[in-house]
Amino acid sequence: MSKDNERDLGVLGDDKCPPKMVLTHDQIKARCKRFLTKLIVNKSPKELADYLFELAYYIAKQGDAKRLDVAIEDFDEKYHHDELPDTEKK
Repeated sequence: MSKDNERDLGVLGDDKCPPKMVLTHDQIKARCKRFLTKLIVNKSPKELADYLFELAYYIAKQGDAKRLDVAIEDFDEKYHHDELPDTEKK
């Protein structure tokens, strides 16, 4: 394993990894895993379905080159602070 793969990249929301840093598929997966697991454990099935729909809609609508972990973090901040347009969150 290379030194880059061993580096602690943290998890979503911890500011350990700059948004423009290039990461491998496995590194992005590791950053997202804890966040998504926590989401699944702490939300009801209805809340989870609503959240995942809004997340998919948000990512599809963005059309930019953000890494998946950065897009999820941006969405989560807006979702929990009611900063999404009414057409994206009901």
